[in-house]
Amino acid sequence: MASIYCTFDAGHSSGTFQEAVRDSQRNTSQLPGSAMNSQEDDINGLPCGPSPLQVADALDSVAILETFLLEMNELDRQQQERTVADADGSKRQKREKEEMTEVTPQPQKKTKTGGVKDPTPRKNPSWRRRKQELQSLRQQTQAMETRAAFLQLQRRREQLRVDATANLSDGQKQWRSAAVGEQQRRHEAEDENRRLKVQLQTYVRVTGDLQTVLTAAQALHTAQRMSSSTIARSLRAQIGTAQRLQLGSSSMFDMLESRVNARFLQIGAILQELLQPMTAADNEEIRICREDDDGMSKSVKFTRERLLPFDEGTTSNVLWELIKLGRIPDEQCSRVTRRSEDVFALDTRNVVPLACGGTITLDVHCVIKR
Repeated sequence: MASIYCTFDAGHSSGTFQEAVRDSQRNTSQLPGSAMNSQEDDINGLPCGPSPLQVADALDSVAILETFLLEMNELDRQQQERTVADADGSKRQKREKEEMTEVTPQPQKKTKTGGVKDPTPRKNPSWRRRKQELQSLRQQTQAMETRAAFLQLQRRREQLRVDATANLSDGQKQWRSAAVGEQQRRHEAEDENRRLKVQLQTYVRVTGDLQTVLTAAQALHTAQRMSSSTIARSLRAQIGTAQRLQLGSSSMFDMLESRVNARFLQIGAILQELLQPMTAADNEEIRICREDDDGMSKSVKFTRERLLPFDEGTTSNVLWELIKLGRIPDEQCSRVTRRSEDVFALDTRNVVPLACGGTITLDVHCVIKR
């Protein structure tokens, strides 16, 4: 029986392989000889050589050795490729370092005159252009690989969906189609809800703007209505005043004239008082006359003293001209009747507005005598 014991080291695998090959060849070449010697010994009456089982074991050992040698060859090849790759990597690093050295700008040299000499512009070398093209191609390749992976995933998903649909029964297919239809309707309803939500927000914004405009219009309309009502009330009051002006009777004016004549004698005293210097620029006095006072009826006497910058004749003539015009500028509605050359009768109605919106009408009858 041929026994083979092989030991190998990773650093000296090639020599070990050769020794193992030589040992295997030597052992295989000795196998027939040993068989012949066993036959001769058998003929000569000696004990027999190796049995058939021993020969089979030797053949199995040869097959195992050949398999082992093939594995060792493959290991050597991989190790050589790794060594070549490391050498290529070191060369590439060295080349990139040289390229970086070339790209680095050289220091500017000074000329003899003391100026700085500009470096000559370098053209874009071909290796740099090839490097840029290579980087661009790598980026495009990565993008295409990503797109291809996405398409493959999508295709696989569709295929899985088709396979899942194909493996379903008729009832399951119906339920699946119904579910797909409901899902599609749900998506459509969600899209419609989003569209309606945007439309509702637009309507709410427009409604707010319209509400603001309507509020401003209502405020303006209210102000105009109040102004119109005030103007209309004032106009109605003036028209009504002119229509309802009650004229005094002749007997009333006769009575008023007799009172003026009765007090005519007091004019001298009044003039004397007027000729005296006034203590104040303006002075007003109000006197209420009752029935028991001097036998006269109820009346109110207003006395107003004002200092005018004119003489007595000028002031009297101006006041008399105003009376002849038929109205007094401060009155709203009046009527002047000339009774004689020096006597005028005056009917006046005053309308006083109140804060609550109502009015008070005052009718005044007086006699003016010169």
